[in-house]
Amino acid sequence: MSKKKSIDYAGLDLDRASAHRGDPAWIKGKLEDESSLVVPVWHNRGLFETDQNKKVRPAALGKKARVRTFARAETTIFLGLDQGRAVFAALLSNLEEVEAVEVVGGGEFLDLRQVGPYLKSSEAALMAYVRGMDHWHATHQHCGTCGHETEIHHGGHMRKCLNQSCQRKVFPRTDPAVIMLVVSRDKGGAPICLLAHHGRIPMKMYSTLAGFVEPGETLEEAVAREVLEEVGIRVEEITYQASQPWPFPASIM
Repeated sequence: MSKKKSIDYAGLDLDRASAHRGDPAWIKGKLEDESSLVVPVWHNRGLFETDQNKKVRPAALGKKARVRTFARAETTIFLGLDQGRAVFAALLSNLEEVEAVEVVGGGEFLDLRQVGPYLKSSEAALMAYVRGMDHWHATHQHCGTCGHETEIHHGGHMRKCLNQSCQRKVFPRTDPAVIMLVVSRDKGGAPICLLAHHGRIPMKMYSTLAGFVEPGETLEEAVAREVLEEVGIRVEEITYQASQPWPFPASIM
């Protein structure tokens, strides 16, 4: 991975250990391992705490809190290995917020949009990963083919339809999107950029343009189409810069 640019939610330093996901005994052993780490999430909100310097960071759970959290979680998802220690997400949306906070031993469940810019890159990337997985499980409780309930497999990275005549397998998916800065030059040759105002954004706030990639469309074609649709300008010389995970709820930008 290129290190020329620092991009929010990118650069997750975690061995996803996908070869172990299909081994239920291995997953069970890691859930019972006292060294395993847990990242609680409640309705797409991660658990955070404020340190003595008033900096926000993901909350660290003690041994007893980890045991309680695993026991009360609606779902646990194997995220990967951090220097050999297994890392799991614990989905607690089956509980009321007050009860969930008691289970994890304190802290506050916050939206990643709110605190992401203040986190270390590795922390933000992990919380983005957790947020995306939480949303996927919440929206795939039933089979998209026959409507029957689904159940978890592969450490939380696959769901399978319980209907024996269907048994459809579904996996987490990511929607491609584009975000672009349109640049031109004024009469004096100085560069100028195009920003736009959206009706959902408070007044006096402007942003770059963005949109989803449609089927059968390249990223560059999506850029040209979205700019034309949103502001009526035809663009040329489209240059790719970088990619960014964007789990709001499940995109790569």
